[in-house]
Amino acid sequence: MVINALDPHFAEVLENLRNLSDGDLAHISSDESEQRWVVSFTHDRDPGTTYFYDHSSGESRLLFRPLGHLDPEQLAPMTPVTITARDGLALPPT
Repeated sequence: MVINALDPHFAEVLENLRNLSDGDLAHISSDESEQRWVVSFTHDRDPGTTYFYDHSSGESRLLFRPLGHLDPEQLAPMTPVTITARDGLALPPT
């Protein structure tokens, strides 16, 4: 998934949010001043991890991991696989 920021302020925020996790941004929410953000990520080994980020101070912290009983280090990363159909055509991952 690719997210491109149109607003210059949000482009700066987005860059910092992406540094919180190597997963894909899933849910993003901010206060009215767009300085404090709550963001969750879709991730193959740590799904739903949610962070708080304060853009004015640059501070961030983990809020929660909904599947905290799973150790991300023990989970295998997902990798895309292309399957060849009976007619010989490749079925790429979506």
